[in-house]
Amino acid sequence: MKKNLFAIFCFITLTITCDNLKAQTLKVGVFDIDVMVQAMPGYHIVDSLVQTYEIDSSQLNWNITRWSLAVLIALIRVIQH
Repeated sequence: MKKNLFAIFCFITLTITCDNLKAQTLKVGVFDIDVMVQAMPGYHIVDSLVQTYEIDSSQLNWNITRWSLAVLIALIRVIQH
Protein backbone atom coordinates (compact mmCIF):
# COMPACT_ATOMS: atom_id res chain seq x y z
CA MET A 1 0.00 0.00 0.00
CA LYS A 2 2.81 2.37 0.89
CA LYS A 3 4.47 1.63 -2.46
CA ASN A 4 1.30 2.46 -4.36
CA LEU A 5 0.80 5.71 -2.45
CA PHE A 6 4.44 6.66 -2.99
CA ALA A 7 4.14 5.91 -6.73
CA ILE A 8 0.96 7.99 -7.00
CA PHE A 9 2.59 10.83 -5.03
CA CYS A 10 5.64 10.76 -7.34
CA PHE A 11 3.46 10.71 -10.45
CA ILE A 12 1.37 13.67 -9.29
CA THR A 13 4.48 15.61 -8.26
CA LEU A 14 6.18 15.03 -11.60
CA THR A 15 3.02 15.87 -13.53
CA ILE A 16 2.58 19.17 -11.73
CA THR A 17 6.21 20.29 -11.82
CA CYS A 18 7.12 19.10 -15.32
CA ASP A 19 4.30 20.50 -17.39
CA ASN A 20 6.75 21.93 -19.97
CA LEU A 21 8.23 18.56 -20.87
CA LYS A 22 7.05 17.00 -24.09
CA ALA A 23 7.95 13.66 -25.55
CA GLN A 24 8.49 15.07 -29.02
CA THR A 25 8.38 18.46 -30.60
CA LEU A 26 7.30 19.14 -34.14
CA LYS A 27 10.35 19.54 -36.35
CA VAL A 28 10.04 20.23 -40.05
CA GLY A 29 13.05 20.27 -42.34
CA VAL A 30 13.59 20.90 -46.01
CA PHE A 31 16.23 18.95 -47.90
CA ASP A 32 17.39 20.17 -51.30
CA ILE A 33 19.31 17.43 -53.13
CA ASP A 34 20.83 19.88 -55.62
CA VAL A 35 22.45 21.96 -52.90
CA MET A 36 23.70 18.82 -51.16
CA VAL A 37 25.27 17.43 -54.33
CA GLN A 38 26.96 20.76 -55.13
CA ALA A 39 28.51 20.75 -51.66
CA MET A 40 30.13 17.35 -52.22
CA PRO A 41 33.90 17.34 -52.78
CA GLY A 42 34.82 16.72 -56.39
CA TYR A 43 31.49 17.97 -57.73
CA HIS A 44 33.08 20.58 -59.98
CA ILE A 45 35.49 18.05 -61.50
CA VAL A 46 32.70 15.61 -62.31
CA ASP A 47 30.49 18.42 -63.59
CA SER A 48 33.16 19.59 -66.04
CA LEU A 49 33.73 15.99 -67.19
CA VAL A 50 30.01 15.53 -67.80
CA GLN A 51 29.85 18.76 -69.79
CA THR A 52 32.81 17.62 -71.91
CA TYR A 53 31.12 14.26 -72.47
CA GLU A 54 27.86 15.93 -73.53
CA ILE A 55 29.68 18.17 -76.02
CA ASP A 56 31.67 15.24 -77.43
CA SER A 57 28.67 12.94 -77.69
CA SER A 58 26.53 15.60 -79.40
CA GLN A 59 29.37 16.16 -81.90
CA LEU A 60 29.56 12.40 -82.47
CA ASN A 61 25.80 12.23 -83.04
CA TRP A 62 26.07 15.05 -85.57
CA ASN A 63 28.91 13.25 -87.37
CA ILE A 64 26.89 10.01 -87.50
CA THR A 65 23.84 11.89 -88.81
CA ARG A 66 25.92 13.68 -91.42
CA TRP A 67 27.55 10.37 -92.45
CA SER A 68 24.13 8.69 -92.67
CA LEU A 69 22.85 11.49 -94.89
CA ALA A 70 25.88 11.15 -97.17
CA VAL A 71 25.28 7.41 -97.52
CA LEU A 72 21.58 8.00 -98.17
CA ILE A 73 22.36 10.58 -100.87
CA ALA A 74 24.86 8.19 -102.48
CA LEU A 75 22.26 5.39 -102.50
CA ILE A 76 19.67 7.68 -104.07
CA ARG A 77 22.17 8.62 -106.79
CA VAL A 78 22.95 4.94 -107.43
CA ILE A 79 19.26 4.09 -107.67
CA GLN A 80 18.56 7.01 -110.04
CA HIS A 81 21.26 5.91 -112.52
